[in-house]
Amino acid sequence: MNVSPVLPSDLVIQLETSYEPDSFEVEDFAAELNLISEITRGHWQYNYGTGKFDWMPDDTISWPLHVSAVNAIDKTVTVKFNGSPSGDYAIILF
Repeated sequence: MNVSPVLPSDLVIQLETSYEPDSFEVEDFAAELNLISEITRGHWQYNYGTGKFDWMPDDTISWPLHVSAVNAIDKTVTVKFNGSPSGDYAIILF
């Protein structure tokens, strides 16, 4: 997927059709945007115990993404992309 790094947009993630459970809510998901095109100094990882993102120092940089909607029938999760520096990224969905 290609998006403009400077324009906020919604990104719709298609889950596998075999994804279980058959019903889920926005609160069941967390997402982060990981910069993979350069070495940096850490990333965010969602902690289900605290309900917050924890900073993990390593060779990755990332930003938490806001999960704005889910559709259990279509098996999609929509996240808000607020823009970022140009580069190649991976979206991690927890």
